Amino acid sequence: LSKLTQAPPETVVVEFKRRGNGGVGGGSKDNPYLQDHVYEYKEEIVPQKLANKIMRLREEIATEWEEDLQLLIRENEEMWRSFFEKVREKGQDAQAHLQMPAFEHDVTGNCGTNYRGGNYDLLKRMATRQAIRELLAAGDNKVECELLDRIFRVHGANFEGDAGYHVDMTFLEDLLGRSPSFVRDPTSEEMALVSPLSIAEKILERRVEIANRWTEP
Repeated sequence: LSKLTQAPPETVVVEFKRRGNGGVGGGSKDNPYLQDHVYEYKEEIVPQKLANKIMRLREEIATEWEEDLQLLIRENEEMWRSFFEKVREKGQDAQAHLQMPAFEHDVTGNCGTNYRGGNYDLLKRMATRQAIRELLAAGDNKVECELLDRIFRVHGANFEGDAGYHVDMTFLEDLLGRSPSFVRDPTSEEMALVSPLSIAEKILERRVEIANRWTEP
């Protein structure tokens, strides 16, 4: 940005080809006997204007992120609603399409920047990944951490790079779909109950805390 604001304006010549006379003076542009003609026009590039547009856009995106991170509370509520609805209705959730996500991936209308939906999905993914990492690092419940670590090792790669949409939801739904089980606690050598539902609840609570930290002034 510093270089853009200091750079002088420059003029570039843009060339493009069109068949025939470009539709001027008669004749079809699809006529195979017409030759291609090269046209050109000049465009002035003002780096300062580009820098101003970039700075305005990043401010707008930052404002959107601050607003959208607060939607994780609603996102969590919807995940629980959908989960218990599927339990009652044998895996069916008739209202799923009416709820979340808050933004479509390709935003239409007056909803902000064109990439708001994709950015929102990315924010959810990042907050969920950070929540999992913090829970594993804390290690408050050894048996829960062992299960979470195994699942994260298998599915955690989807949190990195271009893995498509709804990575956080897919991970959490997989966790919620697992049955509770008894395992041996490595600290006491006694059998302990591991509840995937309890792990998911902690992840959802932690990612809201993370979202609040990210939006603190």
